[in-house]
Amino acid sequence: MIESNFSSADICYAHFCHRYYLRNHRELWRGRVLQKLLRRMDHWLHAFAERFIYSRVPLFIVPSTGLKTQIELEYPSTMGRVEVIHNPIELRRLERPVTFDRETFRQALRIQRSDCALVFVALGHFERKGLAALLRGISEVDDSHLRLLVVGGRTGSIASYSALADRLGLTGRIEFVGRQDDVSPYLWAGDAFVLPSSYETFSLAAYEAAAAGLPLIVTCTSGIEDIVRDGENGIVIRTDCSSIAEGIRKFLRLGPDARRRMGTSARESVQRYSTTSFVNAWRAVYCHDSKSDEVRFCKMEAR
Repeated sequence: MIESNFSSADICYAHFCHRYYLRNHRELWRGRVLQKLLRRMDHWLHAFAERFIYSRVPLFIVPSTGLKTQIELEYPSTMGRVEVIHNPIELRRLERPVTFDRETFRQALRIQRSDCALVFVALGHFERKGLAALLRGISEVDDSHLRLLVVGGRTGSIASYSALADRLGLTGRIEFVGRQDDVSPYLWAGDAFVLPSSYETFSLAAYEAAAAGLPLIVTCTSGIEDIVRDGENGIVIRTDCSSIAEGIRKFLRLGPDARRRMGTSARESVQRYSTTSFVNAWRAVYCHDSKSDEVRFCKMEAR
């Protein structure tokens, strides 16, 4: 089962701990009144179900060590029954091809060769991902060549944050491109990936950015903490705008060679999270004989 969607199962594949989120993240209350109410009700219902269902599930699979810790903290009875299988990254697809015309793509986005382009990627939940704090942080950085690409979001949300960017005096420095079926070209066009998120359980966007060879300017949340190494493959920041601004300044002070080394290190840090590794890890779970505590041979096709 996925999270707490059924009353019982042999394996729970959990990507969120609703009770932990309700206890620790007040940004749930942001947004429109109806949106806030519905969002809180959804989390509360899942958290209510978790209390009863999680005590009976023999095995949990989660995508990060951080989420494992959260579930075991909120539900101590799960101790010893939670295993981590990181989500798969399509490494080959995210490697920049030699045929990609980076300069032409950047020019279409009004990014010049001398500009430093940060890339922010999120399907939605911009408030939790820290976009408002990021815009305020950028406004504190005195560098006219600093640009931000915002990939993702719905029309209404984009309009709201675009208006905020204008109020902060960032007109012409922020490019909202909306949702994209393939974010790879935008990652290849960037100089670094930035995500000041207050809560994650894995953050596929950060892993894909690393696979694309981008240095990471990120908060050390669940999933991201498994790969980021401050000063080596990225720069760790906090969620407040002052820390974000300082992290960006640190990156801007790096020379081309240092940025290149940081991007290479980021790409190397996610190589073990391939689709093949993911399939093999799940194969081991399904082949495990709980009575003999041995792994039995089973014939499975990786699809």
